[in-house]
Amino acid sequence: MSKFLDDFISVGQKGSPWSRFDGDMKAVEISARMSKNQRRMFKRYGTVPADFYIWLRESGIIRKDKPIPQGCSTTEQLLDFLRWYPYETDQARSDGEYIFRQIIQDGTGLPNSAFGLGDHMLDESKCIIKRRAISNT
Repeated sequence: MSKFLDDFISVGQKGSPWSRFDGDMKAVEISARMSKNQRRMFKRYGTVPADFYIWLRESGIIRKDKPIPQGCSTTEQLLDFLRWYPYETDQARSDGEYIFRQIIQDGTGLPNSAFGLGDHMLDESKCIIKRRAISNT
């Protein structure tokens, strides 16, 4: 389960701990009007509430005139949506990519530096495997 989505869902509740959305009044307002059933569906099944897509729209990350999924989407569908969405501005693209990376990072537990060095780390691991294979023979 994504800590980023969990922060969004819990920011609107009274007495919620600090989250990434503190100070974002749109997120607080949209999260506060979520039903108990939507919160339960996220906790139990990991379904992304439609209100998260509404927050993306209200924040200007996605266009207001384009349709959005109406709930019961999985985290994988949200990641596909963020990855392949035709953003209008560079700022919106940057925000979408940031959210995409944060959700993936929460799911994998990798540090931020792993995303920038991913190709290098893969090449290095191939070299290490080859070295081990050569030294074992």
